[in-house]
Amino acid sequence: GFDADADRIERPGSQIPVPGSPLLDSGSPIADPASRIPKPGSRVDVISDYDQFVGLEDEWNDAVERARIPHPFLRHEWVRTWWDSFAASPQFARSGDAGAQLHVIVVRDQEHIVGIAPLMREHAVVYGLPVRRLALIANDHTPRTDFLVAGDESEIYSAIWNSLAGEMDQWDVLQLTQLPRASRTIPAISSLASTARLPIGTWKSSDSPYLELAGTWESYWASRS
Repeated sequence: GFDADADRIERPGSQIPVPGSPLLDSGSPIADPASRIPKPGSRVDVISDYDQFVGLEDEWNDAVERARIPHPFLRHEWVRTWWDSFAASPQFARSGDAGAQLHVIVVRDQEHIVGIAPLMREHAVVYGLPVRRLALIANDHTPRTDFLVAGDESEIYSAIWNSLAGEMDQWDVLQLTQLPRASRTIPAISSLASTARLPIGTWKSSDSPYLELAGTWESYWASRS
């Protein structure tokens, strides 16, 4: 089966314990603001408006193709349909709160989208405490998800993290669920968060069965007849 992992990162002062991770007080340092300046020719946008999000479809899917993502769960159609179906539904929302808001971080070079962190803002209760959570646009109906990286990994992850660090006073927990075990997002974001002295927790999320196919669809269907 397919293994997914979840990653949780708390900002300094959030006082949310993570198994195996120390609590940090609110005086812990974060990244130098100068490091948040994107490299020349690049741009980082945060999309919170639904119409702007919908308008990204062609560029978004072009980035999916360039990143050679072999599953549909990061395509714009999937993410948009999930949002339309679940974001305002309290019976399905991760926290039971119907007030989720888009927080999609988009990294561009001079020509293309090269990175996307498909996140949302929501309120949740963690270890009995109310928190402001940034989470991937997903739930148990999404077998896997991730950040979309279609370029230099180090630069893209740094750009996404710097955007998050620049708004650290607006969130308490960053929770990334349904990540593939081989996802580069887990070590990349964990390393950046560790450098910023934030507590980190990682745990197994769920198994998603899949069937590996070799050859063409024609040969596969012929073998089934």
